[in-house]
Amino acid sequence: MDTILIRGLQLPCRIGCEPPERVLAQTLEIDLAITLKNTRAAKSGKLEDTVCYKTVSDELRLLCQKREWALLEQLAEDLTSYILEGFQAARSVELEIRKFIIPGTKYVGLRIFRESPQNYS
Repeated sequence: MDTILIRGLQLPCRIGCEPPERVLAQTLEIDLAITLKNTRAAKSGKLEDTVCYKTVSDELRLLCQKREWALLEQLAEDLTSYILEGFQAARSVELEIRKFIIPGTKYVGLRIFRESPQNYS
């Protein structure tokens, strides 16, 4: 299996448990590891046989601009689902989100791993 890596993707996002926290966008930092169903792209040289890291980055940025979330867990689930449903070559996604909100900490965060339902069919 091949893995597409996107590290340190900065996404402005309205997120937080309290409504005042969601008034202005905060910059989150996201790491992604997207495993591919096959290695067809290495042989074909065709973008449609892989997951385009620029497209993923751009689409996640747009998604974060359109919505707001109360919890990192909700955001992480929505982002991984978006990738697995929107990119046929994606077999699984590991996503880590870092939020820079609590004074005296480097960051708080969450890491999740999700597999495509197609893995089991």
